[in-house]
Amino acid sequence: MDKHKYIILIVKILNILFVVFTGVIAVTQSSYFLGCVSLVSLLFALFYFYTTSQQARDYHLLYRTAYFDSLTGIPNRLSADLYVSRCGSPDNMAVAVADLDGLKAVNDTYGHAAGDILIRNFAIAFFDAAAPFGFAARNGGDEFLALFYGPDHTKHVNDFLQRLTEKIEANNRSSKYPVQYSIGFASGEDQNCSTIPELISCADRHMYHCKKSKKEKTSSAETTKRPPADRKES
Repeated sequence: MDKHKYIILIVKILNILFVVFTGVIAVTQSSYFLGCVSLVSLLFALFYFYTTSQQARDYHLLYRTAYFDSLTGIPNRLSADLYVSRCGSPDNMAVAVADLDGLKAVNDTYGHAAGDILIRNFAIAFFDAAAPFGFAARNGGDEFLALFYGPDHTKHVNDFLQRLTEKIEANNRSSKYPVQYSIGFASGEDQNCSTIPELISCADRHMYHCKKSKKEKTSSAETTKRPPADRKES
């Protein structure tokens, strides 16, 4: 709870105490004047509660809009940038970057609503796999970012990769649109990176290398399965 919310809470408590105090005095002293004061105070308190509650809802909505992705409900790119700005050396960080495979094919075949379901399903699995030791966000489009900061960052990223695999396998057993993804990760202690953004770029390159390897394997498998062309006899 921030300072603004503390102030609102204190003012509300003081209003309630004042209304109760004047009401008790009005009853015990049979005072018409204090009764009117108590009634006016009560009306003012109700009005104040309504306006401050509306302000709190507006503040919460603006906060959600600014820092959370509207489609998936997980933190967005701005939240990730703020998290990175609060961290120190990349030596104490591990990064994972993931990208969905075949999203365009799903959009073209089943429509963008199906693609949105695919993104949401992966986002939830990605976020839950990173918790509670890591920070996960939708980095934009169908790319996702997980950050693990601290002395145990290597262990946490390894646990994350295992949990993510398990969650995606569980999702694909029941989902109409199976999730396929490519992922790359990098650890600050293993990379020659002077900043965290450089470390993220390194993980991003590893992710694209993974995606490229998958495409090459798929292309090679299709070539192997393809029947040889008919040859004309001379």
